Amino acid sequence: MQVPNRKQWKSIAQRFKTLWNLPNCIGAIDGKHVRIEKFANSGSFNFKYKPYHSTVLLACCDADGLFTMIETGYTGTPEEIAMEVYSSPQQ
Repeated sequence: MQVPNRKQWKSIAQRFKTLWNLPNCIGAIDGKHVRIEKFANSGSFNFKYKPYHSTVLLACCDADGLFTMIETGYTGTPEEIAMEVYSSPQQ
């Protein structure tokens, strides 16, 4: 999935303002634990907050609910990971 370019981000922000009265918003972020099979030799690495092995899927959507970015492969809570992934200075 290609990350939106500068022009697309501006369009997304304008759509959030028009539809939802949310100025300067470029996305809605949510996360979900996805149940997975235990990886070989992983121990309890993917067995953190749920009673099963899982990885976290994070998604960012535009004002119309269409995906703009997807991240997966993290452990922890979706909230913790969203803060780390989407607030990094590289992105």
